[in-house]
Amino acid sequence: MNLELRLTKEQLEGLLALAKLFSEELEDRSRPPFPRASTLSALKEKLKAVLATQDGFPDIWNDSRVNAGLLCLTHEKTKIRNLPWQIATEERPLLAIAKSYRKGLSTYRPSAGFPLKVLVMVASPEGVTRLAYEEEELQLLRAFSPLMSQGLVQVHFTDDGSLENLEEKLEENKYHILHYSGHGSYREGKGTLALEDPITGRLQEATAEKFNQVLARVGQKGHRPGLVVLSACQTAQGIGAGDLSGVADTLMQGGVPAVIAMAASILDNCATLFAGKLYAELSTGYPLPAAFQEARLAVRNYELELDLAQQGLAPGQWLIPQLLLTENVAELVDENLPKEALDFKNDVKVIRGEKVLVDLRVRPANYVFVGRRREKRLALKQLKAGGSILLRGQGGVGKTAMAEHLAIRMLAGNQRVKVFTFSEKTPAAQSLLDQMKNYLTKEKKDFKVVAELALIPGQADQFFHLLGRVAEHCEPLFLFDNMESFQKKDEQTLAWVWHREKHEDVFQLMQILHQNTSFPLIITGRYPIAEFPVVEICNMNTAPFGDFFRKCHQLGFSELAKKMRRPDTVLKKAGEGEIPTFEEVARLLHNTFGGNYRALEYFDELYAQKGEEIFKTLGKLSDFASKLEGKDIKEGVLAQMSENLILEELLAFLDDQDKDTLFVLAQFNIPVLAMAIGMQRNSEDRTENLHKTVDLTLAELQPGVDGRERFYVTPLVRDWLRESAELAIMFDARLAGDYHRYVYDNDLEEDWVAELSEAFERYFSAHAVEELNEVGRRLCRFYYDIQQFRIALSYGLRTEKIAGEKTNEATCSILGIIFQIFGRLDTALSYLEKSLKIQQEIGGRQGEGATLNNLATTAHAKGDYDTALSYLEKSLKIQQEIGDRQGEGATLNNLATTAHAKGDYDTALSYLEKSLKIQQEIGD
Repeated sequence: MNLELRLTKEQLEGLLALAKLFSEELEDRSRPPFPRASTLSALKEKLKAVLATQDGFPDIWNDSRVNAGLLCLTHEKTKIRNLPWQIATEERPLLAIAKSYRKGLSTYRPSAGFPLKVLVMVASPEGVTRLAYEEEELQLLRAFSPLMSQGLVQVHFTDDGSLENLEEKLEENKYHILHYSGHGSYREGKGTLALEDPITGRLQEATAEKFNQVLARVGQKGHRPGLVVLSACQTAQGIGAGDLSGVADTLMQGGVPAVIAMAASILDNCATLFAGKLYAELSTGYPLPAAFQEARLAVRNYELELDLAQQGLAPGQWLIPQLLLTENVAELVDENLPKEALDFKNDVKVIRGEKVLVDLRVRPANYVFVGRRREKRLALKQLKAGGSILLRGQGGVGKTAMAEHLAIRMLAGNQRVKVFTFSEKTPAAQSLLDQMKNYLTKEKKDFKVVAELALIPGQADQFFHLLGRVAEHCEPLFLFDNMESFQKKDEQTLAWVWHREKHEDVFQLMQILHQNTSFPLIITGRYPIAEFPVVEICNMNTAPFGDFFRKCHQLGFSELAKKMRRPDTVLKKAGEGEIPTFEEVARLLHNTFGGNYRALEYFDELYAQKGEEIFKTLGKLSDFASKLEGKDIKEGVLAQMSENLILEELLAFLDDQDKDTLFVLAQFNIPVLAMAIGMQRNSEDRTENLHKTVDLTLAELQPGVDGRERFYVTPLVRDWLRESAELAIMFDARLAGDYHRYVYDNDLEEDWVAELSEAFERYFSAHAVEELNEVGRRLCRFYYDIQQFRIALSYGLRTEKIAGEKTNEATCSILGIIFQIFGRLDTALSYLEKSLKIQQEIGGRQGEGATLNNLATTAHAKGDYDTALSYLEKSLKIQQEIGDRQGEGATLNNLATTAHAKGDYDTALSYLEKSLKIQQEIGD
């Protein structure tokens, strides 16, 4: 049903004035990002009045009482389309609202069958304020994971946030949806997206036209997605039809059938909730308009659970997403077309075309390289400049896979690149010369090189000659894998040096390449190479959970995710526990194995052997955690990993102080400054010892964005150390808490929530009441403010468990409010009364007034209006005494609400008049 909007000048001016106020309230970061109830109510009435005057709307309205349908509002002006028309039709949940500048929409026909295929592009350029891309990708993966486990959705991510890589991915597969998450803006009549430079990762601002050009080019192959979701600020803003200014407008004008864009900045948790519900509905066969409607209503229902009315606010986040159509898009997937899984032809084609990459390693059948974006940026920048990069890290962290991927990226970007590899599998340098000779004779038919080499006696000179001849045909890229096999520990210098007695020939070739040519080198190994100190080092630290989670979906035990959802699952519930989600299982594996891919692969092999035997009676996560600690799994994986970790051999290189340093470091759960070790050891500087353990890959070094070095031990090594500790460890949990709190208090943290959480756990185990009270209050308040109520409740109750009657009044107050939200009103009253008593004892008059208001809200919810009025009158008196005019006005509003609930309308009017007078006086 299309409805062309026809507005009078008076209607237009009135709506735009209110819409401006509505938008300002959503974007004002000095207050909660929700509109005032009065603003939204006025806007709703005006929108309803306008719709009532439109030809044909009364029939649509009546029909939508019992029939599901789509109302597509059309208007040439973007500002009119972006008005929250949905608020005017919220009484009709079956009526979905879309917008368009076209008056007539043709029917969209999908070009691909099931499963639903989604390409996700997260752009997080360096220097642009935004959540880390790892968290962005994880949030989206979390939303998709239940659908992926059922085989309903396939999700792929671009390698970075660049237009170049977006085009590569879109050319390779037919995606139903392109989901862009990043920063958008609309300034001076121009919409832009903050994308990334493919090499440096720095900001590369792209206009809407450039973004559309990519979609238009792949559209010529029939690869344009039917839906583009722009999870970015202000992407729905623009001027009007035919004016290529706003991002969404430009995509529509360029022929994208359906666009979902944001009319304002949307809260991250609301955006995640919206996306999760949207894709869940689409994957199970619901038409796009119906899925969009359900996704918006899910956000509204979430907002209704918040305590907005008490603050004079109303749900508004659900009105931000806009469904914009150029075609009548119902189904994104054609169920009559053959099922077609994602096929990553490009990488496969490159690998098959390069035999050296085929022989490099074994890959799972559905293998796709994931993540490592920061490392890729550093490495590619170095390689493109003709430099060398050392991919350094412990066994099993994916160094070889990363090297292969870098080679593929170099090959994809330049057809003249030719890869030559060398590893411990072919320890003689002659193998590298043979590769080059075979390339010249077999691929380039240059047979005279054989005769030329016969006249050159020395291997190094032959290599020089081959380099010159190879360079005539291509741009060679050399990959040296697992170079730790060619190194030894020098006991005098304590450095890792080349084992020249055994491998002088290989050393000579690497030296020639590094010092005498501009050909790029990719080197992988555990240790720095002392002879090549200027080689750029890329530390391959523990894989982020988002990457690890995607790897879990590639392996065989990912079928567990589907089995966990079956009604007849063998995973029996234990007590009142609930079967954990696949993400929770993956996170436990990540914590247990420290993000080590090789250990994960060994676990996958174990699952293949034992199947569901591993997971029987898995009713809660603690069941699985205890199983992981058992001999069959944990010790089995560690035994297989011993070859990769060579821990016994490495530990022998440490003296007693080195070992003590390593064992103390292993007690910390997150990366720490060297100061953390010093605080445990009489302020000694153990930095040199820490670097020694890092060189041995027993510990990891993580340079921060602030330039400070932070150290940590991966879980696999930590567990092994606990089994084979040679020293009695003295470790003070309270001091560890003091370290984490110091880092937080002095802004030395990279992740303040992690630091404060670690401080909490240390103080909790040490029963440090005063410190726990302060840290617990901060964490409880933080999670309450972001509406993570269950986490806030956990911190509050655990604080109370140790602090008892000494629990902070603010923590008691938050606990009371959360129990009120959860409907446990008697418990809420108990905590709020505790808070009130403490406030009265310490003379916190403002806090006392706020707590009285919260007590009144709880009593009101119980239907005890007289008690609620009593609390509010006491609160009002305090606010009048301390001169809190804004609080006084809010309390008068609450008094009016309670009086109204009692049926005392005259008293309610009196309170409202007094509140209005105060608001006029203070200009609110």
